[in-house]
Amino acid sequence: MLNTQAQVSRTGLCSGNSQLIENILPSTICSTDIYDKLLNECHFDNMIHRSNPVPRAVCIQGIIEDDGSYPLYRHPVDIQLILHSYTQTVQSIADYLSNYMNQRFNHALIQHYRTANDNISSHSDKTLDIIKNSLIVSLSLYQNPSGSIRTMTLTNKIKSTDVQLVPLPHNSLFVLDLQSNIDYLHAINKDSKQVQSADNNPRISLTFRSIGTFVNSNKQLWGQGAIHKTKDELVYTANRFSTMNDIDTVKAEWSRLKKAFDAENLNGFDWEYYYGNGFDIIDKSSLIESYKRTTVSNENDDQDFVT
Repeated sequence: MLNTQAQVSRTGLCSGNSQLIENILPSTICSTDIYDKLLNECHFDNMIHRSNPVPRAVCIQGIIEDDGSYPLYRHPVDIQLILHSYTQTVQSIADYLSNYMNQRFNHALIQHYRTANDNISSHSDKTLDIIKNSLIVSLSLYQNPSGSIRTMTLTNKIKSTDVQLVPLPHNSLFVLDLQSNIDYLHAINKDSKQVQSADNNPRISLTFRSIGTFVNSNKQLWGQGAIHKTKDELVYTANRFSTMNDIDTVKAEWSRLKKAFDAENLNGFDWEYYYGNGFDIIDKSSLIESYKRTTVSNENDDQDFVT
């Protein structure tokens, strides 16, 4: 049963179809100890980008299928964190929001903003693996529901003076449509007032997405953002990067993916041009794996030549 207390408090955000919904979860889910539950359930870790940890702690959860495959959401990181199955509290939230939004959310990027210094810089979400025309939703939950709150900053990519500030209270859901993601950057900046006043109120954000790319235990990919668009295609074609020793090919693939990610932060992003052919590389660690395979292969070749 949907929460009758939920209220759309901001509409027409960004390009017109983004909004903020307050009191989104019913009290049966959003209990007084929900923050502590999430803190205990979620395995928060450092996410590394450009050899440095991002300024927040991160946990990834989602739906793992019976065959062990799971949704893959790629964005600029050195190494993808391990995706864990939805824990009890996250599962209940995912189920409720899927019903409320009439959209199946199979992936959650959970971030712990531990202090007012923790932040995320201006960016557009990377839509390589996000199902087209779907919505991205981000739930805010605080240690102290009545304490200080964080603000999302939305900046138009063409007109930088077009800035929208959206405070994110406890149990609020920010809904981002993909056209707004094309037109606007979004960020959670450091809160200098909280830092100076030592008014620290940790926040957990749960960003749910509908992902159309999947990976199996052999690191073989299929789906929207992969080269093989269906699992059936993959059955007959081995994943290039799980068997290939050509590090130059892997480097080229990673370079192409990085350029595509960078381009999505700019105005006028063309999804088909940058993403349409798909990518089989998962993250930067694929370069290291390819290098190791190349080294072993070369050593074996040298040994065969000597004997």
